[in-house]
Amino acid sequence: MLVATDFSEASTHAVGRAGHLPLADGAKVLVTHVLPSRMPAEVGSRALQATARELERVAERLRNMLRAEGSSATVDTHIARGKPVEAILRRARAFGAELIVLGRHGDKPLRNMFLGSTAENVIRGGDLPVLIANRRAPGPYLRPVVAVDADETSKRAASFVPTLMTPGSELTLVHAYDVPLEYAVFPGLTAKEYKHYRQTFKATAERKLKAFAAGARCGRHPVPPGDGERRLTLHRPRVRGRPGRGPAGAGHPGALRCGVRVARQRRDGPHP
Repeated sequence: MLVATDFSEASTHAVGRAGHLPLADGAKVLVTHVLPSRMPAEVGSRALQATARELERVAERLRNMLRAEGSSATVDTHIARGKPVEAILRRARAFGAELIVLGRHGDKPLRNMFLGSTAENVIRGGDLPVLIANRRAPGPYLRPVVAVDADETSKRAASFVPTLMTPGSELTLVHAYDVPLEYAVFPGLTAKEYKHYRQTFKATAERKLKAFAAGARCGRHPVPPGDGERRLTLHRPRVRGRPGRGPAGAGHPGALRCGVRVARQRRDGPHP
């Protein structure tokens, strides 16, 4: 696992999140900072030394967090040179990383319109899973939600996310479906016809998601449903997870629960 840091608050959140991930025994973690490829000679040496010291402090904090979680993972540091996105992706490939973790800074609308944020460009420019930490991590993931649309990318996401979770966690798959021309068609239908019209598209969405869940890396043993937001409770079978492999070979707990929910997309207009 590669953890990229620029020593900002956002990067602190990324390090904290990395410290709560369930890594495999013997996993390797690399904490990386990127310096410009060209720096004035009078500041280059001092900047390199200061960066090395700060990077080691970050790495030591991560080591302590992982030890507290019972992990035997090793944590090393690396100072890269060049443009941040290119350097992060290059180092991740060379390191053989299975996951990149980094923080996301506040929005800069004008800049991001033309260049995109570092986090977004790392996602777009690479072929490795990327975990973005938006805020401080109070602990392991307990109730992640994966938005799916039944394509191959969604299957990979639904299979990978459980490897970031700990025993007793619950994974929810959410699929938002649409009822075409719903408010245009409604005035010409009876209440019974309109109900049938909606149910037809709901049933189609449920069939697609059921087939998706069967192909994803989750088991199919029912467990009791829990409470949730009403807009996500149209369809809620629950299933138990199967053991799997995570970042750097992390084990996936058999106690993981995987839920499936279907939600209609919300539209402006009257709600019959």
